[in-house]
Amino acid sequence: MAKRVTKILPKLAAKLKQRLKKWEKENDELWIDGKHFVDHMEHVEEEYNKENEAKKSKKKAERQAKMKSDLRYGSKPESRRGNPDRIKSRRTLQPDGRPKWKGTPLGSSNKHRATVGGNVCRLKRKKK
Repeated sequence: MAKRVTKILPKLAAKLKQRLKKWEKENDELWIDGKHFVDHMEHVEEEYNKENEAKKSKKKAERQAKMKSDLRYGSKPESRRGNPDRIKSRRTLQPDGRPKWKGTPLGSSNKHRATVGGNVCRLKRKKK
């Protein structure tokens, strides 16, 4: 919607100015709050453009400050999920706070099974 407005609004404003000038030649001038209407329109457009430029420059300054901070201290990776209230890890923990194993780790007494990336892999046994 905003893209459409920014594309169509200048064209409509130019058409309106042309029609107003034509109408003012046939009739009296159009005044609003003691100002000529066309001058009032231009004044409003200038204020709007100044506000937009101020917003853009503020946003650019914030981005530059963030970039400078990231270059100096390192960047903080954004979470994949946007919801900060969501629990980050859903691992089952042992009473001492360590995560429980889903399989047996390498180096355990059970040499024919090992977990790799959460999948249980079967290792071939050496024949004696």
